[in-house]
Amino acid sequence: MTQEKVVRLLIYYTDAGCIEKVVSAFRKLLIDVNWIWGRRIDSLYEIYLGVEEHPNLKLALLNLCKTVGIEYVELLLDARIERYAYLNGEFKKVAESNNISENIYRDSNHFIIYVPTYTRMAGCKWGEKYGENI
Repeated sequence: MTQEKVVRLLIYYTDAGCIEKVVSAFRKLLIDVNWIWGRRIDSLYEIYLGVEEHPNLKLALLNLCKTVGIEYVELLLDARIERYAYLNGEFKKVAESNNISENIYRDSNHFIIYVPTYTRMAGCKWGEKYGENI
């Protein structure tokens, strides 16, 4: 089993292919993207990706940070993924050992989001590195 890394980036929305451009930067270096989570902030997208640990990961991050339209790329070094469920009009944290019952999944008024939490990160912006080493 391979270890998963969490990458955060800020990208300017130019067209519908901006997310495809990000994913293709990983796929052309044979890095699998397991999941994508993001949100739109005015004309920017803040995108989180779960990618496989790979020898080409550093190269993919450096290529991405030099791509036009991408503001910055960060590797969240000690990221933990926390699961939240929206039930009865509020978000509640769901513990790893706590299974959500089947009747909640059948309810159409809920959804689950995964929020990465971290304390250490390494990043680059237009080729300039900041934070810890990638």
